[in-house]
Amino acid sequence: MNQNGDLSHGDCSDPSKTYIRALKARFHDQPEKFHSFYKVMMDIMAQRVRPDGLGGIPDGAPARLKAILEGHDDLIGGLNFFLASFSPSQPRR
Repeated sequence: MNQNGDLSHGDCSDPSKTYIRALKARFHDQPEKFHSFYKVMMDIMAQRVRPDGLGGIPDGAPARLKAILEGHDDLIGGLNFFLASFSPSQPRR
């Protein structure tokens, strides 16, 4: 990743950290976009740790994230890393 938030040259072994660094660099002059992204991710995390064990991605979250990142196709593509880890889990027994 370069200082412009380019994801093509990651310099970190943790893809999530590389993505967050790119996001912060890309939106350094638009902090509201980063904060909006963070809020949606927190909504996803809250849904994932539901007491009933069903978890998953809340309705509308992917669309909200894509709207925040509109015009930044590389960042939208990088969402796959995050969203794949939030697939619905099996109910606890």
